[in-house]
Amino acid sequence: MKIQMIDDWKRAWRWGSVRLAAFVVVAPEAIYRMALAFGDVMPLLSSTVVDNLPPWLRGALAIGGAYATYLRLTKRVAPEAAPPAQDAAP
Repeated sequence: MKIQMIDDWKRAWRWGSVRLAAFVVVAPEAIYRMALAFGDVMPLLSSTVVDNLPPWLRGALAIGGAYATYLRLTKRVAPEAAPPAQDAAP
């Protein structure tokens, strides 16, 4: 099976679904990194984010968002159906 891109894939960045998937990929890691960076400035927020946003969740969201983008940009072609059987009339 050959993977084919959708016809207007160059305009995909304009679609809300692609933007949302990109946000799901980037946001959890960005929030985590900002919480670590601003730990001295906002200690309550930093400890809350670092304690409640585990690494497996950040990874799962990144994989899920990347997979959603892949599904949105590729064609899904149904397999060709077999022709109907010809019943011989007695």
